[in-house]
Amino acid sequence: MRWLAAILLIGVFLRHDTSFFLAKVTRLSPSEWFYLLGGAWEVVLCAILRTRVRGYFAVAAMWIGMLEGGQIAVCQALLDGPVPSGVSECDYVAGWPVGEWIVGLEVTLLFMAAGMKWHWGSRLWSS
Repeated sequence: MRWLAAILLIGVFLRHDTSFFLAKVTRLSPSEWFYLLGGAWEVVLCAILRTRVRGYFAVAAMWIGMLEGGQIAVCQALLDGPVPSGVSECDYVAGWPVGEWIVGLEVTLLFMAAGMKWHWGSRLWSS
């Protein structure tokens, strides 16, 4: 955790100050880069915090953050052209309901966290 401050400074700088430069050397616009970098930043933050948080729901929240951030970053990077209204970027890129599958996975993570917490708590009362 000694390097956390340096990682945070570099990450914030990259996310907020490089989108115009990256747009000059790639096909993506500054706003697309900002959105993509935001998703990647969410993955990095949740991955760092995942090693430090305690509690089943906190761990589930970090995994959900990594899933959502990764989905945003990957789908934005693969996107080519405008997305029709009423369709998410990942659904459009993949051609199938990615968002619904991700939400299902996230709800499963929450149920698993609740089950582990309930099971651990019930062992305390039975001893």
